[in-house]
Amino acid sequence: MLNIYRSLSWGFAPFVRIYFQSRLKKGKEDPLRAQERWGYPSLTRDMKRPLIWVHAVSVGEAVSTLPLLKVLHEECRDAQLLLTTATVTSSKVMAKRLPPYVIHQFAPLDLPQVINRFLEAWEPDLAIGVESELWPSMLTLTQERGIPTLLLNGKLSERSFNRWKWLPSFISPILKKM
Repeated sequence: MLNIYRSLSWGFAPFVRIYFQSRLKKGKEDPLRAQERWGYPSLTRDMKRPLIWVHAVSVGEAVSTLPLLKVLHEECRDAQLLLTTATVTSSKVMAKRLPPYVIHQFAPLDLPQVINRFLEAWEPDLAIGVESELWPSMLTLTQERGIPTLLLNGKLSERSFNRWKWLPSFISPILKKM
């Protein structure tokens, strides 16, 4: 089932570009940081230090990571912290609230080639998702690279649950590795 998703992701990539351009025109993407959504970082990491990647999609989820980021910083002083979010609003809010020891980047789109580019650039040592959306390519490709993956606050909306319950053979292998 994952192979079907990956194949469809590759096939739909041109349409995702068109959709993304539409979002840019509507102000739903940051034109100055659009490359981040395609897996090209605008910042670099210190490769001599371990990297803990925390992923949250929206404003509420991103704000909820602040106590976690503080504890991670206190307990893992040598680690670099990366927070990814997916919305322009969450980026603006977090720009005002993130401590200086946390790097922010926009989350990569859930296309295999984009996720691979992101993972090659950042090489996280640990991935922590704080979200209510599941991104199959992000989760599976992270796990395939042997990166420990945690899902915190893993709740699904009723709508998401109803979608995923029709594809248990697809989502079960991903969640069993978490």
